[in-house]
Amino acid sequence: MQKPVYTLKKSSYKLCIMTAGKGTRNWYAQFHNTNKAILPLGEKIAIEHIIDRFPKIEVVLAIGYLGQQVKDVVNAIYPDRKITFVDVPDMNKGPGYSLLCCAPHLQCPFVFSACDTIVKEIPPRPDYNWIGVSRVKDKLPYLTVATHRRQVLQVYDKGDESATNTASIGLVGVHNYKAFWKGLSSPQNLVQGEWQDTSGLNALIPHGLFTQKFKQNFTWFDIGNTEGYEYANEFFNKNVS
Repeated sequence: MQKPVYTLKKSSYKLCIMTAGKGTRNWYAQFHNTNKAILPLGEKIAIEHIIDRFPKIEVVLAIGYLGQQVKDVVNAIYPDRKITFVDVPDMNKGPGYSLLCCAPHLQCPFVFSACDTIVKEIPPRPDYNWIGVSRVKDKLPYLTVATHRRQVLQVYDKGDESATNTASIGLVGVHNYKAFWKGLSSPQNLVQGEWQDTSGLNALIPHGLFTQKFKQNFTWFDIGNTEGYEYANEFFNKNVS
């Protein structure tokens, strides 16, 4: 395989956050009848921790479940920000489907994040293709990647027998966006009932796809489940982000 060219071309970019899902694995979201993107984490809500990690670039929000709730809260917190809300018709189809709904607004380099992915570090710009990863014991619930010296060789779907213990945390920088959209829009099967973003990520590999440029992985808080949310909330109540 020809070695991809690793470029650092500066570019303007956007941030996409996916908030369309129901968050059924998080008891707090269900009990309070709220979207998990606006659950409190210390002095902020979850989506603030994501948006505030980035400069004042345009934000594209995929909304579905309790979408008006998300829209009202985000507009109240960020009245001066350019925020584009994209309605996702079917909130049960997974992150790949939500991304495709946002594609008309993301015809440029962009970073996309799940709304239940919280990190301490400042994510890099999408001046190259990168994917946030973390080592996990239980690899079945996650997309996973095979790497060599930070270069991604393959991205595996949830439950794939070839899966590794290096999981995608749901935070990705897309520089070669045309290749990503072409890969993501190609026919594929649902994985565990959801349309994943695996084919889009694998389409970036010929252009160079790398894990993030830190000495260690991102400090990752997965608030998609009750236990992960409780741990993150305790952390942010003790630490100002």
